[in-house]
Amino acid sequence: MTEDIAQLIELLDDDSTNIADDARDELMTIGIGVMQPLMTAVPRMRSYGQLSAIEIFEHLGEVNAAPVLIDLLDSENSTVREWSANALEQLVLQRHFEIMGGICAGSGNGGRSPDAVGANSTSAGPARSSVCG
Repeated sequence: MTEDIAQLIELLDDDSTNIADDARDELMTIGIGVMQPLMTAVPRMRSYGQLSAIEIFEHLGEVNAAPVLIDLLDSENSTVREWSANALEQLVLQRHFEIMGGICAGSGNGGRSPDAVGANSTSAGPARSSVCG
């Protein structure tokens, strides 16, 4: 399987975008097992391969890709820089919502914050915004 992943990663840099896109789709299907070899390969890739890798990182939603994406912010290719920045933003937001979801779910209020639960009570008081819901 590792050999297959390595071959697919190499194909991300193929001159044929159809072949590169097929490899990208297959790597997405394989899942998390592609992360480490892909992160290792990205610095040696041309722009199209790097863009494909960014799409895979976004698809998998793995924050472990952040250091690679940060390095790509220095790319000579403006599209690679833009896609890297967007991917980093998505990963940060995703991680934020995962953390907040865990906090809210652990509150014993069905994922709602104490403020949201209190909003259904009869006690009078100022309305407060709720992070959890």
